[in-house]
Amino acid sequence: MSREDELIRDALKTNVTASNELNNKILRTAERKKSHAGLMRAAVTVALCFIVFFGTVTAVNAATGGAITDFIKGKFGRKKDPVAVKTITFAVPSNCRIDEKNLELFNEALVEDGHHYKLEIKPIMVDENYLTNLQRDMGRGQIDVATLGYSSIHGNEYYDVVRSGLVMNLDEILSSGKGKVIYDAFPEKLWETAKCGDQIYSIPQTRWRAGKIYVAFNRDYVSQAEIDGWDGSIEGLYEILYKLDWDDSVAPRLQYLIDDDSFTGIFGCYTLYGLLYDSDKVTIENPLESDEFISYLETVYRMRKDGYMTDDVNARIYADEYSEVDYNLNVTKNLKAGRFAVAISSWYDDFADVFSKNNIVLKEIQSDMVANLRASVVISKNTEDVDAVVDFLSLLYGTDKYANILLYGKKGTDYQLVNGLVYDMDGANWTDQFFNKVSLNLYHNTYPVYADGFTGDPKKELFDYYETVSMSPFMGFEPDTTGIGEIQEIVRDYWIDVMLNKADSFEDITANAKKKLEEAGMDTYLESVRKQWEKLQKNKIEK
Repeated sequence: MSREDELIRDALKTNVTASNELNNKILRTAERKKSHAGLMRAAVTVALCFIVFFGTVTAVNAATGGAITDFIKGKFGRKKDPVAVKTITFAVPSNCRIDEKNLELFNEALVEDGHHYKLEIKPIMVDENYLTNLQRDMGRGQIDVATLGYSSIHGNEYYDVVRSGLVMNLDEILSSGKGKVIYDAFPEKLWETAKCGDQIYSIPQTRWRAGKIYVAFNRDYVSQAEIDGWDGSIEGLYEILYKLDWDDSVAPRLQYLIDDDSFTGIFGCYTLYGLLYDSDKVTIENPLESDEFISYLETVYRMRKDGYMTDDVNARIYADEYSEVDYNLNVTKNLKAGRFAVAISSWYDDFADVFSKNNIVLKEIQSDMVANLRASVVISKNTEDVDAVVDFLSLLYGTDKYANILLYGKKGTDYQLVNGLVYDMDGANWTDQFFNKVSLNLYHNTYPVYADGFTGDPKKELFDYYETVSMSPFMGFEPDTTGIGEIQEIVRDYWIDVMLNKADSFEDITANAKKKLEEAGMDTYLESVRKQWEKLQKNKIEK
């Protein structure tokens, strides 16, 4: 029996109610087809059969509920219309550069696994207008997911983005389903850093972590008795350095590598948006009215002036005269060569090989984890399909398969793993993925490269770290900094001027900065932020 015979036979068996005229037409067509011979005539007959058959479908659709139409489509093997593939646009700073081939492999893997969306990377220029441009594009519906960026010197612009009405509140989303997968992908404490007004608006960043200062003493120069007697203060360090007999004309006795987010952790405070947050006293202050802050910087000023620190020290902040990259390389070079008496660092991973040597005594200074919306990931309220975006992010953050494809490509073809680290196929170190990992928040669930400094499983290290870290009482407090004006810049410049000894005396630098802050309206600004903090505490109590 031919294909055409089977079609007509099975069609006649279909449970439909049709007119006698239709049934007779089908039967007559079948009989005629059987009585004719020859390829051409058979082909013409079959064609006529289908013309007659399909020509009557419209007439009987109402009576049959479309059964014959569905049957014919199924028998001919017509494929269903392909499911539309949604494009999820992820906005990132322009220094994030994902390889186009890897992106293609990433999207192919999603489709092969039955996910009906693909990723598009949308770079936004890294400059002072990054967040403004981000809000513009979110408002136009051009962005589904976005990274908030790295830093700001114009006040709390992150607050402005969150409160703009363009960013989704994630509290409910993260409580169930695929949203719960995202929540479980990060330590619970880390989610506190993504809060604004005690609510979660972003997926937290995993790389930037304040909380510990490492002070390494070189026993080749510092006695064990002095190390044991150190009281943990910056003044105590100065006294140790002052007593040393140091004759290295190339490397200073103190190697100083503390990022600007955590430098004040050495006395339990931190500066943010031009103000000082004291975790012990739970107060918000004018930095230049804080005895602890002033004492700390005065001691650092003396260290620099007495030659204990390198001439081009810039404290990893924004001194245009000096290259931060060059400075960090010089410090790293001196540390690895053992040319230091004391080293202060906010990163252990970068110098694990140095700090683990037998002649080094390492002491940790635990400070509080601080609020940190920067570089976190938000979902736009204007995304067309929230479920698809949440599902996509659950794959990106809850698994490692897709993230590794996106960063490295195909294992065994584009890269190889050696002792858990990614290397080129020729054995060379893989290029540092810092900006790609920070921008897309992929430090915790991708294979590390040598430059990352991880000693084992990044995700395990992340969870282990947050098991012990202390949380600032100000965690989740993101103030509206309207009225900040030049205050943040003045405090930043004050810090730089102290570090670089830009005046004959510390007192002169401090007096000049105090005057500038007063003229910039520090008192009014400080009062505004304090009232916001008090209101947040009151709301928590009322809840």
